[in-house]
Amino acid sequence: MHNIAGSPASLPGDDCAQGKDAGRLSAGQQARCCARRPRSCCQQVPSDGTIRHLHRMIRAALQDAVIDGLIPDNPARNLRLAHRYRPRFTPLTGAEAKLLLKTAKSDRLYALYAVALALGLRRG
Repeated sequence: MHNIAGSPASLPGDDCAQGKDAGRLSAGQQARCCARRPRSCCQQVPSDGTIRHLHRMIRAALQDAVIDGLIPDNPARNLRLAHRYRPRFTPLTGAEAKLLLKTAKSDRLYALYAVALALGLRRG
């Protein structure tokens, strides 16, 4: 088994493939990969946003392969990702919005707040 660079890949439980944990351990720091001593998985997994981003990239690459005739169909096209975490937002009431504008009257971003409240905009 080899990694992208062509050197032998780490086996599960060994130091991470980039050797970063070996350096951390020799410096007296804690390992961050599953190379912890004693060996135990850190249970750190990518966030939902990271998974969605990676899925979009893989789906686009596979679609390019379909267009180029390298594969017959895109296996990632119909994949639906489960969402574990969706933040719930509670909109401001009319009274809360008025209080916010009254409080922010002297703030330099008052116009931004007023437009955001009037149009229901959110940051991002």
